[in-house]
Amino acid sequence: MTPHASTMTTDDELRLAPLQQQVEAVMRCGWWLTTGDVMDEIEDRFGVRPMKEGSMEKMRRNMRGRGWVIEVKSLGGGLFAYRATKLKSGQRQFVFSEVTT
Repeated sequence: MTPHASTMTTDDELRLAPLQQQVEAVMRCGWWLTTGDVMDEIEDRFGVRPMKEGSMEKMRRNMRGRGWVIEVKSLGGGLFAYRATKLKSGQRQFVFSEVTT
């Protein structure tokens, strides 16, 4: 197995599918949200606290694979906000924005 090969099983995918749907439901609003914002909103809307913050990065990567653009904006101090928009023809999959004041 290569170091980057997926170790997800079908059971893992079935278990994570509801979280993926919840993340997409929250992020599709198009607002800038931190990982904490997304986790809090999932808890408010669906009554469950998502797993670890690292799981959110996996969910964002999965969204990219389904045609979403995930923009990233540094808020400073190691904190980042993310915004999801639908991919348009010719548009890049990943955009990083610096904080502007």
